[in-house]
Amino acid sequence: MPTPTSSKTPTKRDRSAYNKQYRAANKERLDAKAKAYRDQNKDARHNYDLVRAYGITAEQYAGLLHRQGGRCAMCGTSAAGCRGKGRLHVDHCHDKGHVRGLLCHACNTGIGLLKHDIALLDRAKAYLKAEPCSLN
Repeated sequence: MPTPTSSKTPTKRDRSAYNKQYRAANKERLDAKAKAYRDQNKDARHNYDLVRAYGITAEQYAGLLHRQGGRCAMCGTSAAGCRGKGRLHVDHCHDKGHVRGLLCHACNTGIGLLKHDIALLDRAKAYLKAEPCSLN
């Protein structure tokens, strides 16, 4: 990189190369600084993620959580019992984008694996109700 007294303006490629080199040389310090920032700003980051991904604020999430009694809309697991960050996942329609409710990890994963397809869910329900298979 040119020095401040240099007349040459650095190109985008020059800046990119310098930044890459700087990050490599200062990885531990930068990682620790980023972690400290994330730890100190968890609520702000959660709010940012909610707005960006689902178009709802943390206040709207809290209101939905309150209306659901702090539990998964499908199975009733409490938010505190959720794996990971102890928060329920925002379930949304992938076609229209609207929020349907808050689900625990297992329920959110389950309907995702069933492709959010009601017909497939009905077939899974019928399968579970069927008599057990005899291997003889």
